[in-house]
Amino acid sequence: MTERRIRRLVFWQNIASHHQAGVLIGLAREFNFEVIWVVGEGMSEDRAAMGWPEFEDRGVELIVAPSGEKIDELLHDRVDHSLHFVGGVFRNAIARAALIRGIALGGNFMLLNEAPMPADAETSRASLKARTMNQFMDWGQIGLRSWYGDEILGALCIGSLAERAYTRFGWLDKVIPYGYFPPGPGCDYEPKVPEGSFKILYLGQFTHRKGVDVLVEGLGKLRTGRWNAKFFGEGVLRDKCEAIVSQSSVKHKIEFHSYLNWSAAMDEIASSDLLIVPSRHDGWGAVVGESIMRGVPVVTTDRTGSAVLLKDNWRGGVVKTGDSSALAAEIDRWVAQGRLNLEDRKRIYEWGKRLEPENAARYFAEVIRWIEGGDRPVAPWLCD
Repeated sequence: MTERRIRRLVFWQNIASHHQAGVLIGLAREFNFEVIWVVGEGMSEDRAAMGWPEFEDRGVELIVAPSGEKIDELLHDRVDHSLHFVGGVFRNAIARAALIRGIALGGNFMLLNEAPMPADAETSRASLKARTMNQFMDWGQIGLRSWYGDEILGALCIGSLAERAYTRFGWLDKVIPYGYFPPGPGCDYEPKVPEGSFKILYLGQFTHRKGVDVLVEGLGKLRTGRWNAKFFGEGVLRDKCEAIVSQSSVKHKIEFHSYLNWSAAMDEIASSDLLIVPSRHDGWGAVVGESIMRGVPVVTTDRTGSAVLLKDNWRGGVVKTGDSSALAAEIDRWVAQGRLNLEDRKRIYEWGKRLEPENAARYFAEVIRWIEGGDRPVAPWLCD
């Protein structure tokens, strides 16, 4: 067996997210890579309010907002034995600088990106500015492929939306499926069947992009009766959503709460029957995987990247974005069939183990072996 050439992995991203930390820790601890995580900023107040846990080192060196001198130092160190992963080069100045300077040095680079956000994701009507910026982003991505396509070794695409986008941008056989992989519930976890009415859950921001207003409208169209719904989160649409519910015939079935910390949110998922992720755009949507890993089915939209995890309808369902009637019909299907029994919840939970960070780290290591000339790997969540 030949000696592995790549020994050092450097990730250039915007933030240190718990959705990715476990994979990087696994690469360091289980596969003996030197892993450096370079981010533009620390934990924001918004994400702290959403209950995101702080990053714990455990073998990964975290560097926040490095100076230009530090960036150059990281790029010059063991060029031939390093592989750099850059995310969001058009919005992240540090990642952009690393890519441009590193390519000039002959460094090894891969992209690690979500799909670009559509112009109409943030508001009900896309402004001229948003549409123009969206077009410039597309041109920029095509230009990136033209300028650096031969030097960049591959494009790790977070979610099905990114896979389609980067294929359209011209990366073709360099497109590699990827995702976000937050911690699972642990080896002692046992799925349980809730009691009482069928429990519907929403966790997240009250914004146009997250589609929470579509869910509120959809709940008013449900035909089945024995259910209740809990919303946890904050945002600009919360007052509007509460006002709509207060005037509806199902107001006694719906509760609104503020954000939970991450651990409490996972407990809430585990005690629910169905998670709803009604996003108008979500590059991945990590909560989909978090729910599956706890044996709870999910209904999401066709503009959520992690909808790829719901290929089999026993794990959930996928509906057209923005269609409250379609969403209501899919929720009705789940409520009408009754809550899943323990065996069915365990089936989802067992399938969800392939989303554990250690399995994603193993897949990531296989991607690196492919870069070095090995066989192209298949993502564990795409295996039958």
